[in-house]
Amino acid sequence: MANTSWIFIALLIAMAGSTSAAHAQDGSMRATTSKGSLDILLVPEWGENAAVKFRTSFLIPGTDEFHQHHDYDFRILQDGNEIFSAAKRINQPLIHNVEGNIIVNYTFAQNGNYVVEIDVLGLGFGPTLIPTDEFVQFDIVVTPEFPAGMTAAVAGLIASAIVVARKLGSILGLAPALGKGNYSNHNPGHAHANAHHSENVGSVSCES
Repeated sequence: MANTSWIFIALLIAMAGSTSAAHAQDGSMRATTSKGSLDILLVPEWGENAAVKFRTSFLIPGTDEFHQHHDYDFRILQDGNEIFSAAKRINQPLIHNVEGNIIVNYTFAQNGNYVVEIDVLGLGFGPTLIPTDEFVQFDIVVTPEFPAGMTAAVAGLIASAIVVARKLGSILGLAPALGKGNYSNHNPGHAHANAHHSENVGSVSCES
């Protein structure tokens, strides 16, 4: 009976593991483009189903002031291969931004290491346009995580199984009984998305 209880606990853990979710680092990231023309501030905001909202600001270097009027592309790479381009999404070679900040929505299809690359292709517009060819890159790591809600549910089920196993062990005279310290309730973070979403989607919008 004690062995049966251990098998039951193992099955619960395996079921929880099969519901792993995709998550990536939170927090803002800032870097200067390769030729020093702009600072780029990237702030990912994670949602459900592996969806992320990349708030992106084009800044005058060393300040928090928006740089207005520039040509750019927002790309996502995996293993050096492009899997998303904001410009290609709208069938254009580049996108002109006026305000200095944009939002790029994207859904990751699977866990893994990614690179967000923002290419700056021109500064200004019309007769004041200055062609340039520079970029900045940010590493994005999407990793499996244990869903917070599932963690609590499994913890409760395992705790109940331990109580039942200890009572049965006491009744049947089985030893050793399950004791404290045999289970660690580990919750590594918030669950943000299913790790095997079926489709990549992306869109771009400007923020006033």
